[in-house]
Amino acid sequence: MSLNFDAYYNEIFQYFQAHTYIAVALSAVLLLLLFSRPKVFLTLLLLVVINLSSFYLISYTSQLGKAQKSNLIQKNNVDINAN
Repeated sequence: MSLNFDAYYNEIFQYFQAHTYIAVALSAVLLLLLFSRPKVFLTLLLLVVINLSSFYLISYTSQLGKAQKSNLIQKNNVDINAN
């Protein structure tokens, strides 16, 4: 499973470009929530921010682990080839 943010953003952007009516309806619902029930809107916004930040941290730590693993494999291959 790839945790590539650019791919996800592009996929979401292309979806909303292809389905303009859904994008307009979603923005209308969000604006309605913002003006009629700001507490619900801010709660939803907070949940989205928490989910995005946790997803970013998971992605970042998995990329670091993957880089360290490949570095260890390369060091091991160099040691084997040297002997």
